[in-house]
Amino acid sequence: MNNSLHLRGHHLICLQFYKGLGYDASFVKNLNRVVKAWEKTPALIVEGPDMVCKSCPYLEGEKCTLSDKIDQKDLLALNLLKVQLGVLIEKQTVKNKLYEIWEVWKEKACKDCLWNEVCSEEVKTKTKHKRSF
Repeated sequence: MNNSLHLRGHHLICLQFYKGLGYDASFVKNLNRVVKAWEKTPALIVEGPDMVCKSCPYLEGEKCTLSDKIDQKDLLALNLLKVQLGVLIEKQTVKNKLYEIWEVWKEKACKDCLWNEVCSEEVKTKTKHKRSF
């Protein structure tokens, strides 16, 4: 992996809800860098571990030990967003699609996610105040 921004499928959606929380200080520091970079430059959609995963304490080699459903969530995200691996994507492009895909994503990807409560609160707040994602 070179220095350009690389993101896997589910992170395209999940990073839209990032609020400065993470597994540990190193992970949060890395996430802050990734989120800031994605505001300025498109990300290359990749398969498997990406720039978020690189500092995750649950990454062992090329495998996430937190969930055996990560690859399925990546594929779901790509299908819902109608994008493919190897394509560059802007953060705003994903953000613009969230309303149309949110209900399916929430039902299929969020129910068993450790961060579900954090994202759900963010969605409730934005929906209540009629703000965009």
